[in-house]
Amino acid sequence: MAICDEFGISQVTAKRVLTELRKEGLAAMYPGVGTFVTELPQPEG
Repeated sequence: MAICDEFGISQVTAKRVLTELRKEGLAAMYPGVGTFVTELPQPEG
């Protein structure tokens, strides 16, 4: 995983983080394509 090399983390940690981001609606996974950041929520105010 490129994210592992870029941040110096293990694959287990990278998968755990990406799973949490998907659960929170901040990332979307497309099998065979990749994982992408979804539209970020706009701050209230």
